[in-house]
Amino acid sequence: VYKRQVLTTLGEDFLTGEPALEALAKAVMLGESYGLPHLVPNPHHALGYATMIYRGDYRAGLEHFLRGAELAGQAGRANIQMMTLGGIVWYSLRYGEIAEAEKTLSRMRALLEELTEPSWATEVVLYCEMWYQGHMGKWEACIPQARARQVSARERGADNMLAWAQHWLGWATLESRVLGHDAPVGGWEEAEAALLEAIEIYDRSSMPMYGPETRVWLGSLRVTQGRLGDARRLLAEARERANVQPVIFNEPLLLLLEGRLASAEERWAEALAAFEAAVGILDRFGVRWYRARWLLDWAEAHVARGEPGDLDQARELLHEAQTAFQEMGIVRYAMLVRDRLEALGAAEE
Repeated sequence: VYKRQVLTTLGEDFLTGEPALEALAKAVMLGESYGLPHLVPNPHHALGYATMIYRGDYRAGLEHFLRGAELAGQAGRANIQMMTLGGIVWYSLRYGEIAEAEKTLSRMRALLEELTEPSWATEVVLYCEMWYQGHMGKWEACIPQARARQVSARERGADNMLAWAQHWLGWATLESRVLGHDAPVGGWEEAEAALLEAIEIYDRSSMPMYGPETRVWLGSLRVTQGRLGDARRLLAEARERANVQPVIFNEPLLLLLEGRLASAEERWAEALAAFEAAVGILDRFGVRWYRARWLLDWAEAHVARGEPGDLDQARELLHEAQTAFQEMGIVRYAMLVRDRLEALGAAEE
């Protein structure tokens, strides 16, 4: 038991990449082989998480999450079960597996009714609903939810949960302002303050892997504000911190900010190369939601450059994004892409 605990701690808190995966796999094997299923849910949860972020293997990670949730339920460990189900929702959304996210959310809501003290578990479900709303483009629901989670986390003194709420508030506001021209939600100052606080918490917490991502969103906000020097500084900081954590999401995130910054500075060749490289990485690992979303940035760079053939290339990328969002069942984003395609058609006429 002690060895299993040590391996789990090493894999979660001290090791990264393949060494972390090896330690966690051994922890799972020890618990399973010695017939101690009540001790395995947490290693399975951690191994599922590590498998997704270090290898980009959604299917293998999902199997560990599902096994961990099953064992946690059998052992009566409701907190571990709900946390593991929350991991399924989070990564299913990123990988564009919307049906899996929706099914898991329904399961989590049903489990809440069985708990005698559902307070913490309720918070986990509300965070998952916030993530779901954001990925579906329902910013008018996501942003108020993020504000409510922010208040709740402060009252609880739960820094990690506060960072998630602030992170998501900043991201959803950015998406709403950049894409939701019909009805943007949230304000720039609030988003800026939220992302800054999330960065500060991540940097001193047990979740440093989110530091690069949050800097990318703040850097993107700076690009929209025309504060390009600040955006360059944030990109450099994000790259430095990403070098410490070999998370597969980091490089396409950094390329996204690099492309957005290069577009703002009209360095078109660099911008287009960055977007193409980012989409290629996401395609390789099957991260469908982000791939579809970042096709929009790639298309916009072609439109802004305006050279012969750019409009055709932009339309091709937008059609690809529209099809992907439709296949995932993400109506709001598909409609926004359709509107952009119609605007390009009108502009050509």
